[in-house]
This record gives sequence, C-alpha cells and structure tokens, in this order.
Amino acid sequence: MSESTRLILNRGDPRDDGGWTRRLRNDAAIARGNQTPELRRITDVVVKRAIACGARGVALTGSTARAKRTMISDLDYHVVGARPDVQDLPADVDIYVSPPEKMRAKLQQGDDFVQWTLRCGCILYYTGVSAKRHQPSCSRICGRTASQSSGGFPNCGAWRYV
Repeated sequence: MSESTRLILNRGDPRDDGGWTRRLRNDAAIARGNQTPELRRITDVVVKRAIACGARGVALTGSTARAKRTMISDLDYHVVGARPDVQDLPADVDIYVSPPEKMRAKLQQGDDFVQWTLRCGCILYYTGVSAKRHQPSCSRICGRTASQSSGGFPNCGAWRYV
C-alpha cells in the first residue's frame, strides 16, 4: 500500500472535530507527497493568493491529489471564494470556483466537482466558518449508500463551508 493510499484510508470521520483535524493533517501530507518541490511552490502561491482574495477554502484536486499525475497533467484546485490570478505561474493551473454562499446548494444538488473534491481532494486551507455540516451523496460518486461507505470515508466526507 502506498503512503498516499494509507493516508487517504486514515483520514478519519469528518463528522467529528478530531476526524476533521486528522483529515486536514493527512490531506496536507498527501498533497506534499504527490507533488515535486516545484509543484509544491506553485500550490503554495495558489493558496496564498486565494487567501488574499478572501477564500474560505482551497483544495488540491484532480490527478495530483489522487497520485495519478502524468506528464500532461495540470494542477487542479477547488477554491471556495473568489478566483485568484494564476496566469503568471509556470504550470497549467485549473481553478474551479464555488462562491461560499452557493456551496450548500452545490452539495445538495450533487455537483460532481464538489463531490469529487470531498471524496478525493486534499483540503489545503479551511476557515471553519460554520459548524454546520452536510454529508454529500455517496451514491452519486461511488455507487454506494452512505451506510455502505467504508475505507475511511464514512458518508464520503464533509465540507463545512455551508
């Protein structure tokens, strides 16, 4: 079992604060392990710029977060907040933006990118703006009901920006 796989399986239950803290710590380790030093520098810039724009959350998503990066992969991020300027960065950077006030609706509607961010992404920054949590639909992204979900992802996760 790879280190990334082990960390993913040990993310913990995001419905409790200890599990959420473990998820954030493990996600940071996964993101570090899945990126070269150059990609980590780019990720640091993206996160800093997103925070400067008032982002409430930033997640590394896509092939890099899943340790499936290839020579033609871009860097994918999900930003909850305004889109940071990344045009000057030395990599192909793709940013999916979710306005904070629309996150609840996106979760409830089963927005695929939001669901995959929760399931497979690495949450790099989180403000904790609300203790209210929403459990995304497991059946939309993995074909199982919440009660069937396993492998360290009870109910698939929770993005607490709603």
